[in-house]
Amino acid sequence: SSRRVPEAPPRAGLRARFTARRLLHCPAFLVTDGIDPDRLTKLRALAEAGVDAFPARVPRAEPIAGVLIGFEQRLGQKVTIAGRLGQIRDFGKLRFAHLQDRSGSLQVGFQRERMPEFWPERKRIESNDLVSVTGELGLTQKGERT
Repeated sequence: SSRRVPEAPPRAGLRARFTARRLLHCPAFLVTDGIDPDRLTKLRALAEAGVDAFPARVPRAEPIAGVLIGFEQRLGQKVTIAGRLGQIRDFGKLRFAHLQDRSGSLQVGFQRERMPEFWPERKRIESNDLVSVTGELGLTQKGERT
């Protein structure tokens, strides 16, 4: 049987709001109901590896729409973008996914040769994850902005 989180009394106001960390450590609440067990396993693996899955600070990201303006003149420039990953396409030595923020979408590519320390752990990142990516702007062999 599934346990439900009790509703806060109407006057509780700010006292009824809990941080995610408090809820995760409170056995009375089952905040993981409905979350795929595979995602929870990956989250625990990140924590065991010392990686903060929800860091307090990340590099400041540019809006994707701003990156796309004058893209060809910015080829080779290093940029940071952040957003939600779309479907990931894995080709062995390459992985591609579209990253979407509120202003637009841009394909991101991951190359095994350029990310040797990350590559064995690449399967921990999956579709719908919120990520921040820093890398050089370029074009694929088919000419797609990446």
